[in-house]
Amino acid sequence: MKDSCNKTYYDIEDKYVVSMLIKHIHLYFEKQLNSYIAEYELTAAQNDILWFMKFNEYKEINPIDIEKRFMLSRPTITGILKRLEAKGFIYFAKSNKDRRYKQVLLTEKGKEYSQTAREKLEYMINVLCKGFDDKELKELKEVLNKMFDNLKESEV
Repeated sequence: MKDSCNKTYYDIEDKYVVSMLIKHIHLYFEKQLNSYIAEYELTAAQNDILWFMKFNEYKEINPIDIEKRFMLSRPTITGILKRLEAKGFIYFAKSNKDRRYKQVLLTEKGKEYSQTAREKLEYMINVLCKGFDDKELKELKEVLNKMFDNLKESEV
């Protein structure tokens, strides 16, 4: 594979290639996901939040939970949630645990969309993992978790 500077990835140190490939995989995955969900006028970030909420539908979820899960700032999450509410995918209600907080809930439209999104996401994940056996997937997961932990530990 050649990059725009006409160097092959084989000419670059492996650790740099790994970081570039992780980024390229993420960007390509997100681009394909955005094309699949364009008909719903949603972004990949909005889709991810709806999927997270569907996956945790029997738990009380508040905006802070979403901030922590996606490692995004409060203003970013607030904006995403407001857009999802305006589009009719979510609504807010008072928390059953702590009245100072509000919980985020899926509307019927949000629940229906989440099922469709799950099917599309499963398809994309199957394409991404095509040709990997269970052992390879487990090893890859361990390596990526180790890389993620390394980054978290290096935070200032």
